[in-house]
This record gives sequence, structure tokens and C-alpha cells, in this order.
Amino acid sequence: MTDNIGHITILVDNMDIRARIIDKYTIYVVDIDNAKELELFQFNQQAASLPDSSEAYKSLEAGYDARIKDLENMLPFSESNPPTTDIFEAATPYYEESSNTIQQKWEVRQEQYLIKSRIEDLKKELSNSDYKIIKCYEANLLGEVLPYDINALHAERQAIRGKINELEEMAG
Repeated sequence: MTDNIGHITILVDNMDIRARIIDKYTIYVVDIDNAKELELFQFNQQAASLPDSSEAYKSLEAGYDARIKDLENMLPFSESNPPTTDIFEAATPYYEESSNTIQQKWEVRQEQYLIKSRIEDLKKELSNSDYKIIKCYEANLLGEVLPYDINALHAERQAIRGKINELEEMAG
């Protein structure tokens, strides 16, 4: 199962899940029992036609033993739930070895592209109401009744400008 960011969610029921850290953000995860069964199956398939005393068999057996030992050296995996984030943040999992387990931890970072996207949306919202300002200006020049409540319109636009300024400060 994967979430909307592509992180893998492991559903564990009576499985011995083990992991190895590849890098800070990547791990190799296996169900140790299934992995050992697969290694044994592959060994038996390849060894079936080889005499037990042949060099090829001994080499195959040494490779099998090394792979099993490698699997057994993997550490238990401890998954954690992602933290709650706000609209402009993203939680990214990372992994550390701690107390003979692989621990999943989370980095919460502000995502600049989300902030910039929101700024652009607000600027479009301002642009979309420019015609109301123009209509009010024209009506005022002609001495006519204003078609919109200019005070409410101004307050709405100022609130949008305030939010844009706040987000631009946040974005740096």
C-alpha cells in the first residue's frame, strides 16, 4: 500500500520484518522468513543437477550460506506514523539504526513550492477582482452610484494583499 507521496506502508501481521539502511532516506525491507524460503528454493533449483562434491555445488552452497547470513544480519524494522503537518509542510521519512533496530523517523519541512503556488493563486484572485475596482472608478468619475460596496471590496483586497505579504515573508 502506498500513500499519496509514494511512501510504502508495511502491513505486518505475524511477519518478521527486517531492514537494512541503504541511505538516510532509503531502506531495504524484507519478510525474513519468506526471503529465506526463496533463497532455499532457488538454491535447490540450481543445485538439483549438480553432484554434491563438485566445485560448482560448493560455490553455490557458499553463496547460499552468505546470502542467508546477510539476511540474518538485517535488523528488525520499527515503523512510525507520520506527524501532523500544516498546509505548507511535508513529512519525509528517514531511517536510523537505534537499539539494534531500524527506526523510521520523520523530517518536517516547509515546502517552498506550496507557498509560491498559494501566492500565485492569491494574486490571481486579486486580478480577478480588478474589474470591480475599474467599474467603481468609472462610476465615480461619471458621478453615478457605485456598483459595488467599495469599502467591503477594499477590505477584501487588503486582506488578500496581507496574506500575500505574509506568505512572501514565509517563503524568504
